[in-house]
Amino acid sequence: MAAVAERVIPGRGAAVSTWARANIPLVLLVVLVVVGTLFIDEFPSSDNFVDILQSQSFMGVAAVGMTFVVIAGRFVDLSMPATIAVGAYLALSVHGDLWGTAGAVALLAGLTIGLFNGLGVAVLRINPVIATLGVGSIASGLLLNKTGGALSRSHSDGIANLVSGRVAGVPNTVIILLGLVAAGQLLLVYTRFGSYLRLTGANDEAAAAAGVPTRLVTIVAFGFAGVAAAVTGIMIAGFADQADIAVGTGFEFDALIAVVIGGTPLAGGRCSFARTLVGVAIVGTMNNMMLLLGLPTSSQLLVKGLVFIAIVITDRLFSRAEV
Repeated sequence: MAAVAERVIPGRGAAVSTWARANIPLVLLVVLVVVGTLFIDEFPSSDNFVDILQSQSFMGVAAVGMTFVVIAGRFVDLSMPATIAVGAYLALSVHGDLWGTAGAVALLAGLTIGLFNGLGVAVLRINPVIATLGVGSIASGLLLNKTGGALSRSHSDGIANLVSGRVAGVPNTVIILLGLVAAGQLLLVYTRFGSYLRLTGANDEAAAAAGVPTRLVTIVAFGFAGVAAAVTGIMIAGFADQADIAVGTGFEFDALIAVVIGGTPLAGGRCSFARTLVGVAIVGTMNNMMLLLGLPTSSQLLVKGLVFIAIVITDRLFSRAEV
């Protein structure tokens, strides 16, 4: 009987731990909404909720790309701010009816940056932090050399209409985000690449021994991240009609927080793009509450840093509980 109990209790503990990890993000989101509704007068308005959705859709698209990298077990893509800036600049580089061409060039640039990141990590075996930071610095340097650091101002009717429009009252940027989340989730669950991605993130050495092309998977994951960052840049350019080298600053941090706070562990493996969407909603709600409370930027960064550290510690505690 004691032996049976020893086998049952760990199983129950693992089940409780798994349930808690999966549902804590939703509970946290509900708590934030309730607190905001009770204590911030401007928070519970329909206009404010639409503002949250629209403002966070930009970061959300970047977070979708970051999710690929985290699932693959590669921790982070620090070239994201540079890729966003390159995408925004290229999106405004062509005028008139050629806005589709400008968008395609921006996406190709994002893909190229992502592939270089993947090659550095997968083939050259460079630490992801160092590789993506280096590639991002090169991209920033090239952009700075091209623009001289000047603010690029332009207007593209096609991109502006795409980004600023609405369908049934829902901003197009939100629709783009939801579409990318759905596409990512379908890719993850129903394709061979999705299985390979999860296996690579769970244990790349074991996956490689089982015949999974882990290097190619890593390269493709960074490629997706680069394209998502470029899409973010295009959206920002179309919404603001301007771009500069600093337009993507901070996106990598908020995107990583959204991915992790949504329940995807930094070690990779377990994952869900739907969880990332919940994480985006949490980060957006948190940012909105801090703005409405009038917290200075320094305090906002402090709060985000503390939240991120708390999430990482919590994730490690749950991981130990499941062992």
